[in-house]
Amino acid sequence: MDLRIVYITEKDLNDQLVEQLKNISFEDVRVLFFVELGEVDYQLLPMISDVANLRLRKAERRINKWLEEGLDHINHFEVLTFNGRPTKTNPNYTLTLQKNQELNVLLSPEHEPRIAPYLNQHAGAHQIKYLSLGDFSGEDMNL
Repeated sequence: MDLRIVYITEKDLNDQLVEQLKNISFEDVRVLFFVELGEVDYQLLPMISDVANLRLRKAERRINKWLEEGLDHINHFEVLTFNGRPTKTNPNYTLTLQKNQELNVLLSPEHEPRIAPYLNQHAGAHQIKYLSLGDFSGEDMNL
């Protein structure tokens, strides 16, 4: 089964994103949503042990529900939330690809430099194909 990554930031979660994703066929494709959460000043949050992990889990549940309600045409998806700028090891997810497998990454063009270090660590440059979210005019997204 092919894999597509949709990289978005927390502030990108809106109705416009749902409309953009409805224009893409995700039939027989596994979709991995990488959602970078906005920065929070943990000194302003209540003193609860492990508040960062609680926040990640709550956001993941909320995003899963949002996707299930708005994007019922995606059959196989997984949501991975993480804090902070992506790096070679953040998010903490082991992305494994076959040597000849292509990885389609859907994102807003301004986010490409953010996720590139992580993707280059887990896939060859020849495997990664960046596709722009929001500008589908003239593109056949039914890969």
